[in-house]
Amino acid sequence: MYETIDSIPRGKVPWTVIRVRYTGPVTEPVPPKWKMEEYEFYVHDVRSLIQMQLRSPTFRAEFAALPYHQFNCGGSRIFSNLMSAD
Repeated sequence: MYETIDSIPRGKVPWTVIRVRYTGPVTEPVPPKWKMEEYEFYVHDVRSLIQMQLRSPTFRAEFAALPYHQFNCGGSRIFSNLMSAD
């Protein structure tokens, strides 16, 4: 799975590392491991990432910016996408 993730083209939006740890009281004689460890989250700046996606010709050709109504063959409404709503 890591190979698949690593093979995704990244564009020019850099990764940022956010480090977090539990900062509440530790009252147990032997606290749970998660209270004592530091964790790293690797994230992109969401605004920069969306701007990059919207500039991509491939994404732009497939992106529906306006809400739409979608129906199946029987005429029933299909809700399958964020933009398929009222």
